[in-house]
Amino acid sequence: MHIVDSTSGKYFLSFHTVFIADENVDWLEEFLVYYINLGFEQFYLYDNNGSEGRPWDPPWTNSTTNKFKLPITKKDPEKLSYILDKYHKYITYIKWTPRYRKNGNIHYYYRQAVFHFLGTWPCISKWCFFGDLDEFLFSSNNLDITTYLKDWTDSPTTKPCNYPVISLRQKSFKHRQLIKEKLITQNFECSNKKINHLKHIIKTSSAYGLSNMHHWHADGNSVPGFQVHGAEHYFTMPIEDWRLNHYNWVDKQDKVRTCPHCNAALSVPDKLDDIDDGMKRYSDLFQNELVD
Repeated sequence: MHIVDSTSGKYFLSFHTVFIADENVDWLEEFLVYYINLGFEQFYLYDNNGSEGRPWDPPWTNSTTNKFKLPITKKDPEKLSYILDKYHKYITYIKWTPRYRKNGNIHYYYRQAVFHFLGTWPCISKWCFFGDLDEFLFSSNNLDITTYLKDWTDSPTTKPCNYPVISLRQKSFKHRQLIKEKLITQNFECSNKKINHLKHIIKTSSAYGLSNMHHWHADGNSVPGFQVHGAEHYFTMPIEDWRLNHYNWVDKQDKVRTCPHCNAALSVPDKLDDIDDGMKRYSDLFQNELVD
């Protein structure tokens, strides 16, 4: 059953993502079960299958190789169809195949996918997390995300519901494609290196655009994701309360890369130097079918 915000008749918390089905379908159901358990009510899945990524991605990136030089292999389309049918009441599925004007190939066009969502379903969800399928929202303090957003008990000046953009720090774990035989509840290798890029949960009524997935605009002001302090309209969650477990680490990455949007240095872990088994608390989550 969808949980609906009783004061507005809209979903309270949803998830928007642009993904490549062939690259992610193996763990799509795991992703859905996990986030439904957290309290997310609707998933806007923009299927970018066949995409060659973005013009500024590494030169080896194409429809068969991702930016981490990992292969994207063709999957049986019935697997995706089965998941979409099984969880249909939670999913709004969009075939997202915009073409790059210079060569006619399918490209990512993330900003346009966000504009499409905000324009097609304006304020359908009070809050929306704009993330990726390899990013799992996690609370070390075992908090409830809907309660966190609704009933923050701190002073009014730091109450998240007063901020249209809530930012999340990341912790890097081994890439999901490298641990296909395991669930996320069994993958504990990670890095303690600080990751500069933030992702955001957005109050949709206040959002009017973004520069890219890390830089949002709300209430007429720019909301730069790289600034941890000083932005008037966003709140960065304490990492102990909420963070993203980002399953994106691969060996032999460049130690430092540059953001193509703002030339800021991005810290990229060069090794996995820690163990974090917090996800073990969800071990029972994937033992049974989801009960309607």
